[in-house]
Amino acid sequence: MPENNFMIFNEAFKEIDTMNDSEYQAATQRQKGVASGVADRRLHNKFYRQASIMVKSLANFIEAQGQDATDEDESVLLDSLQNAFSAFIGTLLESHDGDANAHAKIRQLISNAVSSASSGLNSHNVSSSAHSAKFAEYLKLSTGGTVAGPTTFKSSVTMQAASTIPTQPTSSNNTNIANTAFVKAALLAFLTDRNFIKAVMDAIGSETLSQYGVKYNFDNPNAWSISLGRLFGGLILQGGWNVIPEGKTTSVQLPTVFITRAFRPLVTWDDPTTAIKSSTIFSCGASANTSTITIGLHTENNNGGRGVNWWVIGF
Repeated sequence: MPENNFMIFNEAFKEIDTMNDSEYQAATQRQKGVASGVADRRLHNKFYRQASIMVKSLANFIEAQGQDATDEDESVLLDSLQNAFSAFIGTLLESHDGDANAHAKIRQLISNAVSSASSGLNSHNVSSSAHSAKFAEYLKLSTGGTVAGPTTFKSSVTMQAASTIPTQPTSSNNTNIANTAFVKAALLAFLTDRNFIKAVMDAIGSETLSQYGVKYNFDNPNAWSISLGRLFGGLILQGGWNVIPEGKTTSVQLPTVFITRAFRPLVTWDDPTTAIKSSTIFSCGASANTSTITIGLHTENNNGGRGVNWWVIGF
């Protein structure tokens, strides 16, 4: 009899002494190798059992093919392994060669499959209702009705009875087919629904415009600003009204800081206490940077202060 001296390490296998699969998978020493210190008993029992049980299975295969499987000589063991595989494959080939119908059986299986498919295709091709039956089924699902008799689908579909039309409100989720009148009524209902229109406008205001940087602030009529966002190159328009002391230059903080620069500002007389007259002498100059506008004022009174409108553009 062939000899086989390979054995399984930790053959008794007690779980208390051996890691389970989850523990072994997570074990650091399995992943990185044994480190300095005390080796884990349960880990090594798992490792040697896995390695030896695989070797034992291969040794049993060699033995079953009539070859020796021992650890006495590596070259002898390799010869035994090669001979075992040769013997196993030879047995399979002999069994195949000895069966006169081995190929005929395969050919018959293929022939039966081809014949069945061919028969099904022929029946489909000669059937006048092969497709219309399916279309009738789909049409029934879409209309909620029944299609009876021969059905021909060319450029249009003629129904013997009226289609099922949804009569639910516009919030309905009905999946039956709808006619043009229903669709028109539904759209008009949405377009005249104040809540729907408000929701659309809110969406435009809070999402579409804001996401492009468009914003404005008119809370203070004497210091307002409009930021047109990146669609208009980051352009910012802002203006205000201030009382400017006579004979002095006054700096006013802009409502919104320009990121890059400010263009030359525009100033106009707007004093509620002194009406403008053709004889009024009014001299005013202004300049602006990214954060402030500076205004200088002189009138014929040369004292007190006067109201001035200002406007500046930048980006």
